[in-house]
Amino acid sequence: MSSFRTHITTSSFLGVAYGGVGIAMNVPITSAVIGGGLCSLAGMLPDLDSDSGIPVREITNVAAAVTPILMLDRFAAMGLGHEQMILAAGIVYLTMRFGVARVFNNYTVHRGMWHSVPAACIAAILGFMICSCHSVSLQWYKAGAVFLGFMSHLVLRSEEHTSELQSHLNL
Repeated sequence: MSSFRTHITTSSFLGVAYGGVGIAMNVPITSAVIGGGLCSLAGMLPDLDSDSGIPVREITNVAAAVTPILMLDRFAAMGLGHEQMILAAGIVYLTMRFGVARVFNNYTVHRGMWHSVPAACIAAILGFMICSCHSVSLQWYKAGAVFLGFMSHLVLRSEEHTSELQSHLNL
């Protein structure tokens, strides 16, 4: 069975490769590093609905800290002043930290809908919306990182199911 460590290791390796490919394709280094980090973190996203506390706690803590930072440009574009941006970032943090975990715990089943390709697309679209920047192509680059990391989790799970099926058929 693929463990939390296997998922994060795989998505982190893919994140480094994704960032490297981005740099090779003239993506700014900072955007490539952010893309690589998003890919790494997105490998844990399907486990938001986990019954175990570790994935949910780790994902929500990191997402709660990173999401407001990624939204600072969007807050500035909305015309918010410095103190208003701090307040908005605090609200986003609290919503992510406490609201998202509660929603997933109460309304999802582990390895249900959240372990699917449509959920990967939803996560990528959310990544696109959260990662505002001056270039739409960089937003798509970062959304692609989220999609790749998310899909790495699903591929590891499908490999596991294939092995289980093969072992049952060989009995």
